[in-house]
Amino acid sequence: MNSYYYLHKNGDLIHKYGEPGDEVYDSDFVKYVWCFVGEDRDTNRTVAWRMIIESLAMGAITERVLELATKWNCDMKDLPQFMIRNFDSVTDVQRAGLSLFITLLGYDPEKTITHICNTPPGKIPDMTKLVKVVH
Repeated sequence: MNSYYYLHKNGDLIHKYGEPGDEVYDSDFVKYVWCFVGEDRDTNRTVAWRMIIESLAMGAITERVLELATKWNCDMKDLPQFMIRNFDSVTDVQRAGLSLFITLLGYDPEKTITHICNTPPGKIPDMTKLVKVVH
């Protein structure tokens, strides 16, 4: 079954089943919509990652984003896979959200992204080499 999340202007990410209609896209309180396609796990994982990072950059409530990131297993272990598959086409909004997400997880965004990007092609980055930032 298809479903979607939308970012409410109050920062909440709200889930609905079905297809978003014009009433969603034309709404004054909807900032953005992310559509999930049935049981297509690969496509939906990419959509989940994009929703997490884009919504952060658009002002989503941090606790809700982290809740959904946990639900979708979007974490530091999975981050390299997302970046390897998508980093060449990442938008400015996604880059900003990615930095916010990495920071929320307790790591330095610049060092993390550099570490992943400097991993030789065909190799999986060793994320255990990254050290959490102490606040």
